[in-house]
Amino acid sequence: MNCPASNRLSEGIPGTGDTDYSREGTSAHKVLEMALTRHLDAGTWLDATIEGVLVTENMTEAVQVCVDYVRDLIATHPGAVLHVEQPISLAALNPPADMFGTADIVIFAPVERTLFVVDYKHGQGYAVKAVGNPQLRYYGLGSLIAIEKTVGTGRLDTIELTIVQPRAVHGDGIIRSEHLSYRDLANFADDILDAAHRTLDPKAQPKTGSHCRWCRAQAICPAQKSLAAATAQMDFSEETPPPDVETLTMDQLIGIYDKATIIKAWLKAVEDKLFGELNAGRPVAGYKLVEKRAMRKWVENETLVRARLEEEGIAPADYLETSLKSPPQVEKFVGKKPFMALADVVEKKSSGVLLAPFADSRPAAPVGAQNEFNADD
Repeated sequence: MNCPASNRLSEGIPGTGDTDYSREGTSAHKVLEMALTRHLDAGTWLDATIEGVLVTENMTEAVQVCVDYVRDLIATHPGAVLHVEQPISLAALNPPADMFGTADIVIFAPVERTLFVVDYKHGQGYAVKAVGNPQLRYYGLGSLIAIEKTVGTGRLDTIELTIVQPRAVHGDGIIRSEHLSYRDLANFADDILDAAHRTLDPKAQPKTGSHCRWCRAQAICPAQKSLAAATAQMDFSEETPPPDVETLTMDQLIGIYDKATIIKAWLKAVEDKLFGELNAGRPVAGYKLVEKRAMRKWVENETLVRARLEEEGIAPADYLETSLKSPPQVEKFVGKKPFMALADVVEKKSSGVLLAPFADSRPAAPVGAQNEFNADD
């Protein structure tokens, strides 16, 4: 939709293939699917190998955020029907080429006449917005068509599109949504079909932007070459920031990185200085300290934790390795309900604080919060 020439320029150019990040994302989505369809928690697959990737505590904690959100939606909407890995297609709209895909989670709530479409994002490097997101609306449109084939037309008034991205910081939070009327989504159908037809125009011109990060044609794109020439002569400022790194060619990236070691230490010193000012209680315009995402761990009194585990009849082999297993690992063995009895020896504690812009939705951490964490933390 951003660059209609990209389809033509990408013809015959292979994609990047599997990466560690894509494989991890595939594994996380599979855990999400199994948790929802088998009515189990994500921690059930902790330490298992799914889609060739070891399932870690970090992954299960993130996936469980989405599992809990979906279960809450179903519980609070009587008669709600859940569809996991819902195939979608825009064939009914007579597009100029095949337009299809798979929506992670689709929930039809007949009483509220609402369709919920939830897209789980496991990535942490790029926070995806929900409002005005064409990909999310594409899933919503395809899901609407798929559901109406089953329940008939005239049964929906509202579509709620949601991004769940637990590992990436976004000003709207880790769960963020856009609410659209049926008419809004119908209007988007016109927009996306018009964009699809524009890709067939042999005279369509390429356009650079953040969308270039996913384009296979970067190396041969004429707009990229023009950007490279302009970048070499550019003075960066707040009004004219440097281009998104995903829009740069490999040669540009290497040239920039060759100089990076000279300024890395200086940039770290700048960050440390700002951190120190905030931690000392002195204001820094536009920044604050916020707590990192809390993770479950046992309270510091290990003797008490072991005693409580034994009181609940949990065998040492189920909670001991060379040291005390983590709460999610124990919960995997004993089950969610028995584990709830141990709430008095489980706490969620952030591992520290970090710099974040004021747009971040998390509250500012108390001044001097760093002093509350010991050397191990």
